[in-house]
Amino acid sequence: MGEEVKAVIPESLLKKKKRNEEWELAKKQEFEAAKKKGVENRKLIYTRAKQYAKEYEAQEKELIQLKREAKLKGGFYVDPEAKLLFIIRIRGINAMHPRTRKILQLLRLRQIFNGVFLKVNKATMNMLHLVEPYVTFGYPNLKSVRELIYKRGYGKLNKQRVALTDNGIVEQALGKYGIICVEDLIHEIMTVGPHFKEANNFLWPFKLKAPLGGLKKKRNHYVEGGDAGNQMGEEVKAVIPESLLKKKKRNEEWELAKKQELEAAKKKKVENRKLIYTRAKQYAKEYEAQEKELIQLKREAKLKGGFHVDPEAKLLFIIRIRGINAMHPRTRKILQLLRLRQIFNGVFLKVNKATMNMLHLVEPYVTYGYPNLKSVRELIYKRGYGKLNKQRVALTDNAIVEQALGKYGIICVEDLIHEIMTVGPHFKEANNFLWPFKLKAPLGGLKKKRNHYVEGGDAGNRENYVNELIRRMN
Repeated sequence: MGEEVKAVIPESLLKKKKRNEEWELAKKQEFEAAKKKGVENRKLIYTRAKQYAKEYEAQEKELIQLKREAKLKGGFYVDPEAKLLFIIRIRGINAMHPRTRKILQLLRLRQIFNGVFLKVNKATMNMLHLVEPYVTFGYPNLKSVRELIYKRGYGKLNKQRVALTDNGIVEQALGKYGIICVEDLIHEIMTVGPHFKEANNFLWPFKLKAPLGGLKKKRNHYVEGGDAGNQMGEEVKAVIPESLLKKKKRNEEWELAKKQELEAAKKKKVENRKLIYTRAKQYAKEYEAQEKELIQLKREAKLKGGFHVDPEAKLLFIIRIRGINAMHPRTRKILQLLRLRQIFNGVFLKVNKATMNMLHLVEPYVTYGYPNLKSVRELIYKRGYGKLNKQRVALTDNAIVEQALGKYGIICVEDLIHEIMTVGPHFKEANNFLWPFKLKAPLGGLKKKRNHYVEGGDAGNRENYVNELIRRMN
């Protein structure tokens, strides 16, 4: 070829080389500008820190001077109302009302021993009164604010928790508000400045350790020797909050009302016991008189060569003896109306045309008869349960009967037995109060459930012989 080959550099490489040079120059310029800005910032930060130190010192001196002047005049100096609060959560979530949980979330106190700064205003104080048993709060001094931010301060940057290791982090988040360093941040918090909201929102809730030596009593207020509520900074002012005074007054009223109620109940119980005894004595005489009258009538009839016919019974006791197999829907419905939902369930019933018509329709499934006083008494005392607030309650106390039927003048079990036995004016309410009796299977078994009693079976009306069956089933 003879001629020398020219080294041709591709255009893409030339462009890349040019771009890299531009980038390097821009990076160098940016680095120099940042370095220059850093130097300026350091000077500015130093100047501001010095200015803040003088300001804090002047405030402290002024406070001492005012206290001295007040003392010389024989008075007391009252500190101006605090503008800054520091709140610490001291209790967990057990048995917490949803409203309280929501307020703690709004205050950003999601964990135990979390702490936040807060501006003192009406809304803040109202919220704090609602969550007082779960937090402790007070007025922090400069030393506390500085130590918290320097030792446990974390910022929120791009929704991330970032340690405040460099002033650049503060400037990046709050530079637009003129807060370029940690000292600016402390000053803004301490003085509750115009950008307090932004500065406080930038600070992540402080995660404090459990207090050295432990807490005294978390559930009690600070003025009661506990830990909850307002601790008023370093010096505790012996001022009891209005909420506690109201609570104390309310508790005293409740205690007095409870005491009066207890005394009234005790007095009423003594009166009731006397009344119950009198009534029981009266009923016993009444039953005895009825029995004697019946014997006398039978004797008179026998002397005249006749028979005494007992008056028509007013009370029935029905026992269900068969299950649900091959049962007509109408029959099932009648048994439901009679409250006989299970086999060997028993209920009292008033004798009338409607009752007898229903019983004729369900006769193959039940047996019934006329219970005597002994049967009624044994059933209620041994297997009696009442219906109180739709609950099945054992009749262990006269108070249960009085609570349900007191308005009808039935205050004890003897009143209930009398009302059932005599089919009195409040029989319906008394019978409805009694839960259907759950009897056991009869001792010795049944003869033949499918046949009527008069055919040697068990179903249908067995009149006074129902008492023998009750003895075997009770």
